[in-house]
Amino acid sequence: MKKMRLLLMLSAFALTFSFVACSDDDDSTNVGKKINNGPINEREAEYLIASSKVLRNDCLKLWASWEGGTGESALMKEIELEIGTPYGDEYKNAGKAGSRYQKQLDAVNEIVEGIVGIADELGKVKMGAANGGKGAAKPSEAESRFSKNSYTDFKNNLLSIENSYLGGYDASARGKGLSVYIKAKDAALDTEVKTKIAAAIAAIDDCATEGAFVDHLKSSKVELAMSKVAEVEAVFAGKVKAEVAKGTDYDFTDILADYVNKTIIPTYAAMFNNSKLLLAKAEAFKKDMTKGNLEAAAEAWKATRAPWEKSESFLFGPAGDHNLDPLLDSWPVDETQLSNVLNSAQTLNADFVSNGLGYTTRGFHTVEYLIFREGKVREVK
Repeated sequence: MKKMRLLLMLSAFALTFSFVACSDDDDSTNVGKKINNGPINEREAEYLIASSKVLRNDCLKLWASWEGGTGESALMKEIELEIGTPYGDEYKNAGKAGSRYQKQLDAVNEIVEGIVGIADELGKVKMGAANGGKGAAKPSEAESRFSKNSYTDFKNNLLSIENSYLGGYDASARGKGLSVYIKAKDAALDTEVKTKIAAAIAAIDDCATEGAFVDHLKSSKVELAMSKVAEVEAVFAGKVKAEVAKGTDYDFTDILADYVNKTIIPTYAAMFNNSKLLLAKAEAFKKDMTKGNLEAAAEAWKATRAPWEKSESFLFGPAGDHNLDPLLDSWPVDETQLSNVLNSAQTLNADFVSNGLGYTTRGFHTVEYLIFREGKVREVK
C-alpha cells in the first residue's frame, strides 16, 4: 500500500534516450533542463488531457471492479475492461461459496488492516518523510506540495478511517460500521477509538491554521499531529484487532454489506464521476486556454482527489490486484522525465501515458503538477 515514491521504471529510463529533443541546437544534453515553472503551454495542456484520461480510466477500474460498472458498458468496452463477479459481491458474501473470503472474519480483518495501513502511511510517510524526523526537513517529499493541498489530503485520510469504522461515505449517511461490533463488545473501547480519530482530525485542522504543510514541516503542530495519528494506528493495531479476533461466532453480514454499499462504492463512484468532469475541464482548457478554464480544471482535480484520499483505508482487492494505488498516487513527480517528454516530438495521448512511462509521470500528482505551482493555479501562456 505504500506509495512507490522512489521507484523509477526501467522503461522510463529507456525512453529518455529515445525522445527527440526540441532544443534549438538539438543537443541532447538540454533534454531534462527545460522544466517549465512559468505559464502552462500547449504541450502541457496536451499532457493534461492525456493524463486526466488515464486517471479517469483508472478511477473507472476501481469503481466498476467493486460495483460491476452499471451504466458504463460503452466506456468499459473502449478501455477493454471486463468485470466478472463484482468484488463487492464477493466481499459481502464472505464465508459463502463463491467468495475468496472463507470466513466473515477474514473480510472484517481487511477493514482493520486497511485502517492500520493508511494510519501508518499518513504518520510515517506522508507526514514523517517530509518532516525528516531528527534530520532535515525534505520538502520534495511532501505530498500535494504543488497545490498545497496536503492538509486536505491528510484530513481526508482520517475521514477514510472514520468512515470505515463508523460506516457510510460521510456523517450524513452512516450505515452499520465496525463500530457496531466493537461497541457491543467493549463500549469503552468504541469511545476511545472515536475520541482518538476526532483528536487526530482536530490536530490536522490546527496545523492548517499556520499555513501549508510544505512550508511548516518542522512545526510543533505537525509533530503533535503525527503523534495523534500514531495513536489512531496503535489503537486499531492493538485493541481493535484483538477484539475483532474474538468475533468468530458474530454475524457480520450487515456490517460487510453496508461497508460495500454505503462506504466503498459511494466513495469510488464520487471519484469516478468527478474524474469524468476533470477530463472534460482539461479538454475545455486545451480548446480555450484561459485562466478561468484552468481554474475550473483545478477545482475538478480537487473534487476528484478528495474521495480518493477518503478511499485509502480500503486499498485491498481491486486497488491491489490492478496495482492502482501507485498508478494513481505516486509522488514525487519525476519532473525531469516529464520535461523530457514535453520537450520531445512524442505524441502525447492516453496510450503513451499508460504504457510509455512510469508511476511518477501519471496519476493525481502529475495532473496536479501541470495545473499548480506554489499552491496557486498557474498562469496561461
